[in-house]
Order: sequence, then structure tokens, then C-alpha cells
Amino acid sequence: MFCPKCGTENEEGAQFCKNCGTKIDSAARSAPTQQSSKEPVDEKKPEKNRTKGLIISLIGMLILIFGILSHGGFIIALIGGVIAIIGFSLMKK
Repeated sequence: MFCPKCGTENEEGAQFCKNCGTKIDSAARSAPTQQSSKEPVDEKKPEKNRTKGLIISLIGMLILIFGILSHGGFIIALIGGVIAIIGFSLMKK
């Protein structure tokens, strides 16, 4: 039997797809269906987000340090901190 969502062949009698976890009903158990017209999943996307997040957070940290070292650069330090936090949040996605 084949998954109606991703087309993966599963064992006879399976209730869920072993690849994507979609519930397999009795109508979908007989033949595979075409994959949806959605864009293919880019498995490198999390790695790109992680790299971008790392770069953005490093830039933010440099701005933060510059703001701290420059006397009275509170606003610069605050902006650097915000940029660093945004970069860290991108790394988690």
C-alpha cells in the first residue's frame, strides 16, 4: 500500500505512513498517488538558517561590544543586543 501524501510504499495493513506519518485510509491502500505540486522539501534549509543566524548573531555581538566599549553607547549596545537575539532565534528554526 502507498501513502496518499508522499507516495511511500508501506507494509500491508499499516495505518500510518512510515515516511511522513500521514494516516492511510482504506481507499489509499491500493495504489500510489501523485505527489502534491508543492515545492520539494529542501533538506539544507535548516543549515542555511543556522548559518545566517550565526552570522547575524556574531554581527550583533560585535555591535554590542562596540557599544559597551564606546563610552555612552547605550543605544548602540541595545541595538547590538537585539540583533544578536534575532540571530540566535534564527539558529533555532
